[in-house]
Amino acid sequence: MDVTKDFSARPDIESGRYDRRSEPVIRIRELSIALPENADRSLAITKLDLTIEANEVLCLVGESGAGKSLVGQAIMGLLPGPAVRVSGGRSFLKDRTFFSCQSLSCGG
Repeated sequence: MDVTKDFSARPDIESGRYDRRSEPVIRIRELSIALPENADRSLAITKLDLTIEANEVLCLVGESGAGKSLVGQAIMGLLPGPAVRVSGGRSFLKDRTFFSCQSLSCGG
């Protein structure tokens, strides 16, 4: 019995339901997240760039306290502010801006 499988084939691409030329679902550019003044460091995240395409799954992996949950909270606008806040960057859902330091008070 052959248990190997070719995972390189993408049925969604072959069927034409997925277009690689389409806009990404989520784009984050230079995301920085500031921590409270009494924290062990000033930034939890420094200039993170990531893109998530349609039908793609992204896993953030890192040590405890590395900022994985803060990235998700920032994307959803659920950071436990005002002490923890986006201090730089932009985020887009398709062509809609989620956050932008041009539209927020993103002091350094």
